Amino acid sequence: MSDLPIRVLSLPHSEARRRKICGMMERLGLTFEFRDAWSPDNIPEWMLALLEKNAEADTKTLLPTELACYASHLGIISDVAEGRLPSPLLVLEDDAILDSRSVEFARRLYGLMCDNPAIEYVNFKNTKGPYILDRIPVLDDAFIFVPWYS
Repeated sequence: MSDLPIRVLSLPHSEARRRKICGMMERLGLTFEFRDAWSPDNIPEWMLALLEKNAEADTKTLLPTELACYASHLGIISDVAEGRLPSPLLVLEDDAILDSRSVEFARRLYGLMCDNPAIEYVNFKNTKGPYILDRIPVLDDAFIFVPWYS
């Protein structure tokens, strides 16, 4: 899957986590680049201002580490939107666990996203429903659901 751009979010000093994911990616034949994640102490001011503005409309309070993780992901999304990173792009955290089946899923999803610009963003951690617009087969028993909002 070397044709699939992959970024792995990781704190620069997390050497053990970086070694572990490097080994897994090597075993799966995947190439990737690390993207230094932000810690609570080094979130850029522009990001804090944006997050503070968004927090006014949200009732959930994030812990400092959650805020830093969120900001790190938002930084990547911003770079994709500004053309500084390729799209589609697979973004993983340094504790991600992949196997050959998830690699095959990612390959198929990448192909679908390249062929269908209506799929702008897929997040496998937070699923919301039942606002389903379409369901797209990826593997025999796996589908992605495209919600009415993108």
